[in-house]
Amino acid sequence: MKISIIVPVYNAEKFLKQCFDSLINQTLNDIEIIAIDDCSTDNSFKILQEYEQKYPSKVHVFKNKRNCGVGFTRNVGLDKAKGFYIGFIDSDDYVSKNMYEDMYNAAVANDFPQIISNRIVFTSSDKYLKMNFPNDISGYSYDPLKKPFKVLEESPAVCNKIFLHSYIKDKQFLVGKRWEDVHFSFANLFNASKVLHINSTGYFYRKINKRGLHSIGYKPHNHLADIFDIAEAIKKDTMETGRYEILKKEITMIQIKYILLRMVEVLKWEISEEDREKIIYKMHQEIKVKYIDWRFLNHEYLSASIGIINLEEIENIINKYENEKKIHLDIRK
Repeated sequence: MKISIIVPVYNAEKFLKQCFDSLINQTLNDIEIIAIDDCSTDNSFKILQEYEQKYPSKVHVFKNKRNCGVGFTRNVGLDKAKGFYIGFIDSDDYVSKNMYEDMYNAAVANDFPQIISNRIVFTSSDKYLKMNFPNDISGYSYDPLKKPFKVLEESPAVCNKIFLHSYIKDKQFLVGKRWEDVHFSFANLFNASKVLHINSTGYFYRKINKRGLHSIGYKPHNHLADIFDIAEAIKKDTMETGRYEILKKEITMIQIKYILLRMVEVLKWEISEEDREKIIYKMHQEIKVKYIDWRFLNHEYLSASIGIINLEEIENIINKYENEKKIHLDIRK
């Protein structure tokens, strides 16, 4: 089996058939599709069963006993996967029909890197579903120890990547945390010895009905502090391989970038201006204690990632509170 594709599914009936049609019609035939229903309350499981009945040699469907979240569900898929490489797809997204063939051919041509990534296209429709894209396995490979700045250019998504099964066989997604992709992608990228990024256009990320900000909306939620756990998990995993001190600069940049992105979300929360500012300042204080004052880091990179206006707004809030009394606020509540 060349590639196992893991699909966590929860209440995805609206887009599930488009997702699975894009997988069933892959030009790479030697694949398995592992779908795990996370106790959907709509017709998702029924749709999955229909695909399994129609394509029994290719589609394997499982169901969690209770709703456990994406991290747990992907781990179930990892336990069942048999492919030489492992891929992931979100159940409301879709892929070009030659995506996995391009990625596998690129792997063969480049002596089987541990991670291969391609381009993501953000869309709100299925307009790319039936389009033909040219096969393209051109790109560049790098050793993160020698070119760690290349990791900073990678997407946090796991779905535009395939991972060498033997490389991630002991790896797991964090359970019960949001933004678990950030940990899994970057911990494995920093610990890899060879990463390949190809120029093919393959993954189509639907920017509606997503987890995270799109599903939470602009209301306060109790997952905000998860991003600090994600950041610490990246540090822990790279410390275990002895790479943290070597790559500390780049790892810190990733940690802070994704915490700042959560602060941008807070800027949009439907709460009082004072409460938003206090949460952002408290997060800034926690960054300083755990890592470094991010204002001393490369502003060009952060501005490109966070947005100049967003970054300025966050800085203005911090400057406003800098000399005031300590704010007593627990962001983990």
